[in-house]
Amino acid sequence: MVEEIKVIVLKTTVFTVTIANRNVIRCNSHCPKLTWFIQGHEFQSDLKVLKLGRCDVIHGIDWLWVYSPILFNFIKMKLSLRKEERMINVAELQIIGVTKIHKSLKDAVYRFIGKFF
Repeated sequence: MVEEIKVIVLKTTVFTVTIANRNVIRCNSHCPKLTWFIQGHEFQSDLKVLKLGRCDVIHGIDWLWVYSPILFNFIKMKLSLRKEERMINVAELQIIGVTKIHKSLKDAVYRFIGKFF
């Protein structure tokens, strides 16, 4: 995809990334300060270049941390976040899978895998 949209891609130290299906892939490049848009809102991020197939961009917890608080509305299937001191709706959610990762009945913990569009 980076070839198609003609963005600046720089080499970096090789590191590994564990993706949702638990496969490990190697990365050795990134796009510094890439400007991108979602639902008409402009953002800028340093993005790592990974060959993942169907996804254009995958954000990690570091991106969510910058725009905290994050609101996941599972009734309306919307994602809202704080940008420039106000809450904005940036995406609709599609849940791909839910996995229970903590076995205790009292303290159940789930991992959600989903897409934003």
